[in-house]
Amino acid sequence: MKEVSKGSALLVSLWATATLAALGIAQATRVSLELKWAGRMQESRQAGHLAWAGLELASDRLRRDPERGWDALHPDDVWGQVPQEPVPFPPGSFLYQISDEWARIPLNAGWANADLLAGLPGFTVQAAAELVAWRAEGKQITHLGELSRFTGFNIDQMEKLEPLATVHGGADGAVNINTASPEVLIHLGISSDLASRIAEFRQGGDGTWGTPDDGVFPKARADVIFEALEPPPLSTEDREVILRLVGTDKGLKVNSSFFRVELEGRTDRHGIVRKARAVLERGEGQDLKIRQWHEFRA
Repeated sequence: MKEVSKGSALLVSLWATATLAALGIAQATRVSLELKWAGRMQESRQAGHLAWAGLELASDRLRRDPERGWDALHPDDVWGQVPQEPVPFPPGSFLYQISDEWARIPLNAGWANADLLAGLPGFTVQAAAELVAWRAEGKQITHLGELSRFTGFNIDQMEKLEPLATVHGGADGAVNINTASPEVLIHLGISSDLASRIAEFRQGGDGTWGTPDDGVFPKARADVIFEALEPPPLSTEDREVILRLVGTDKGLKVNSSFFRVELEGRTDRHGIVRKARAVLERGEGQDLKIRQWHEFRA
């Protein structure tokens, strides 16, 4: 009987030891996972700080940009000449890209009439009319997602609309003729031929933006634009559109107040990435305000 008791005690002891070992392993595994999770969270925060560092550098470039009265992707414009490669900044690196928000059509501007809006991706005639009526009540849309409130607006077309339109600038918003894409210019009523001539003038003889031979429109005046683009002479229709856009409508300018900054922070250890987008408003004296901040899921 004593031998049986000893055997039972040994079995109980072994079972208890195994149970404690299993619990210890489980606890160690849980702690290890929690530590890894905490470490990844810390790295994620670091990646976010790196993205913010990119915003600080972009803001500095915009502040240092000379106040000449025009903005363009020209070597003399500091904001447009940003590095294409990641900037090392321990414990990782960051990327930032600055673009002109006024290269897009400002949906809140009074001159952006129903006919223009109806020609943009996603808009129906009814949706365009409702947006114009919305503005007439003193209201404005604050992000493109709000367009879904208008009758028939096709939210599936948002990806096509986004490069063409902006909600920034309010009633005084305009399109910068120095930075707008040919597609945006065509939506303004400019012929495809004239839009191509404008793009070719801006890109200079080498056909590339951001090089010394780029052309710049220094003033938003019809005579200045005509002189830069001719010869050959522009058609009567093209001249009339330019006269309207810099005169009655005032839809074209040569400078910008809003700039978009695309940001990415990346850690070296595990390559964790945080992306964000900011829209900055540049006021008098190069004062900057953040008008929009959006973080993207990695």
